[in-house]
Amino acid sequence: MDKVDGGIAILSIILVIVLLILGPCGEHPLGGGFTYFESPRMISYWNMKDTLHLDIPKDVLSYKNTLNYLLVKQRPAQYPDVLDDTKYVYPHGRDTVYYFFIDKRAKEVTGPLLYSEMETYLKDKDLVKMLKKLD
Repeated sequence: MDKVDGGIAILSIILVIVLLILGPCGEHPLGGGFTYFESPRMISYWNMKDTLHLDIPKDVLSYKNTLNYLLVKQRPAQYPDVLDDTKYVYPHGRDTVYYFFIDKRAKEVTGPLLYSEMETYLKDKDLVKMLKKLD
């Protein structure tokens, strides 16, 4: 009985060490080919069958995901990354919070917009509740 308990304890310790080394995968599929990456806190679209590739570059602060739409709150990184393939114009600088609206079916991105601009845009689509639920 002591050998079984000792074996279980050793196996448990090894499992914990492996989990600590590997850590969480950090990828969250959002549907429609979109994925949220915890590091570097960005959203990316890529599909092997599609030539389109787009990113919402870091730093994504939060997002609201539904079956057909994705609403993203982002404060762009202070300096552009090498990984930032999609270039956006941030009219109010990189120290401002911006919002992106993604239609996953049409693969269309609207943004970056300020809160008030996104609110007006979503009112036209009757989706302003999404913005209110976004952290």
